[in-house]
Order: sequence, then C-alpha cells, then structure tokens
Amino acid sequence: MGFAQLFPSVFSTIFAHSMTNEGLRFMMLAVSSFLADNMAELPPLRSYRYLQMGIPRIQQALTDGQIDDALVYSVFLAAYLHLIGGELASTRRHLEGLRLLLQRYNTAAGEFGPNMPPELMFIYRMAIRMDHQWALGDQEAIFPLLTNQSDWWIQRLVDYSQPEMVEWAVAQFALDDLLTRAIAINRRAIQLRESGGPDQDLAETAIRRETAKLLEEHNAWNNRGCVKAAKRKQEAEQQMMELNDEVIQAEQDRFLHYPPLKFSDKLYGAILVQYYWVQIYITFITYPHPGPYPYDRFEAAIDVCRTYANVGWSHTCGTCRVVIGLYLTGLTLGEPMYPMGTLYY
Repeated sequence: MGFAQLFPSVFSTIFAHSMTNEGLRFMMLAVSSFLADNMAELPPLRSYRYLQMGIPRIQQALTDGQIDDALVYSVFLAAYLHLIGGELASTRRHLEGLRLLLQRYNTAAGEFGPNMPPELMFIYRMAIRMDHQWALGDQEAIFPLLTNQSDWWIQRLVDYSQPEMVEWAVAQFALDDLLTRAIAINRRAIQLRESGGPDQDLAETAIRRETAKLLEEHNAWNNRGCVKAAKRKQEAEQQMMELNDEVIQAEQDRFLHYPPLKFSDKLYGAILVQYYWVQIYITFITYPHPGPYPYDRFEAAIDVCRTYANVGWSHTCGTCRVVIGLYLTGLTLGEPMYPMGTLYY
C-alpha cells in the first residue's frame, strides 16, 4: 500500500485483531496469498479459497449486527483485494459497504467524532484513495470530501522517532483532497458539456474559473515546510551529481534524452510523482483532449517520467498510485504526439 513508512503500527493492529476474528484472518490470508502468488507468477487459487472462507463470515457478522473494528478491516481488505485484482465493480460495492460501516462514527457530513480509533481514520483515508481509482473518469465518488482536517490521528500513528512524517502524511493527504475536488469538478464539467444549451460559453468560463482555483492550490502545495526542505536537499544533491560528473553513472535512471534526476529521499520523490500527475488530471478538466497541450501538461508529464525513472516502482507503487500517473502521462505523450518514447524508451 506504500504507507508502512508513514504508519508502521497500523498493520500490526490489524494483525492483532485477526488473531481473534476468523473473517479478518481469512481476508488477510487472501490478500497476502494474492500478492505472493502474483510475484511468483502463479494463479491466485489460494487467494480465492481464502476469500470464499472469509466472505461468508463477513456476511454473517453483518446479519448478526456485530459491527466492530475487525469487520471494518475485513471489508476494507475485501475492497483492496478486488482492486488489485482489477475487479472495479466489486471494489465499488465493498467501498459502499465500508462507507456505511464507518458512518457510526460520523458527527456530520465529512466529519468524525473524537471516539473514532485512529486506525479507522487511516482506513477511511485509504478507502478514499481506492475510491479515486473508480471515480477518476465521470463516476460519482463514494466518499465525501473530509471537512475535518485535524491531524490528531496522524500524530498517534506516526513513528515517534520520525516526527517529520506527520508533515509528510498531511502533505500526502492534501494532494488526495485536491484530487477529490478535481474529480467532482470534472464530473460536473462533463455534465455541463453534455447538456449543451445556449449558455455553453458561460459554462466553460465557470469551468476555467474552478480549474484555476485548483491549480492555485496545487502550486501552493510547494510552500509546505517539509516540501521546501526536501526540495532544497534534492537540488543540492542534483548539483553535486552534476559537479562530480556522475551523470553518466545515472544513465539507467534517465528518461529518454532528458538529464537524470537524483532523489535520495524516495518518499519525497514518490509524492512528487503524484503532485505532477494530479496537475495533468486538472488540465484535462479544461482541455479534455489527449495530447501535450497546454504546455503545462506536457511539462508535468515529462516530470512524472523523469522522477519515476529515478525513484522506481517499489517506492511509487502504493504511495502515489503511479499507474494512474503513467496512464495520464500516456494520454499526454503517446504516439504520434511524442514518438520518441517508442524509439528510445
């Protein structure tokens, strides 16, 4: 999932609950078996067997009204398993169920009471990220935008030996919230364009105005303390690499003919990949056509590729959902608009 570095205790808590809950234990085995067999290039037969044992127990708990934290974790893992298995319709059904289970902690729309365990706030946040996979086109998001932006739960889950991770978690979730708003605006823009009518020019003006607000907030993300510090460090490392003539050794981290980048802080690099592809997505709201226009979209796509080339799959996979980024980058740089990729990549 890419968040063990930020929240190392969450998965230990889920594991502890599984010791006394069969449904959760089978769902953990289903997910782990799927991942292990996928890495070994084997069919996920074990995963489906555990899933068949876990789902009836989840259904029985729902029937009996046994709503507890273990059930929430079980439904979340079921959604996650179907997501990584590419079954988006089943993912959506589980996410809808998860939203209903979490409503018992609601004090108002998009707000949770202080009695909500911090681990369940983490689950809520991860569910929002899974929701993005489904709603990225023109679908309505399942989870509403959080209005309560308190980071109390983050402080309780982050490793005390790395207090700076609180800032990074807040920065990561700020990009997620920005994407949630962008998805809602994009869906509304699609509806306005499909409706037609004599006020189409006014509608486009409104779309551009809302998109400009998103891009302004997107740019302001760079003013966060942890981001500015990481950027200064990366720029210094880049200069040292160039001064020491280490560019040749970094050839394997190069994207096409562009100069290679150097990121020793892989977390910053991974989150930066998401920063760039969120910008690409926002430009598609105003200009919903594939290609390298506007130029900001083209630059962001190149930055996605250059950053990913150095940071790598293992660091970006869960943290920034790089598959979405590469998809949006493909819409921007694909042949014949950017044929160099087919020649040199």
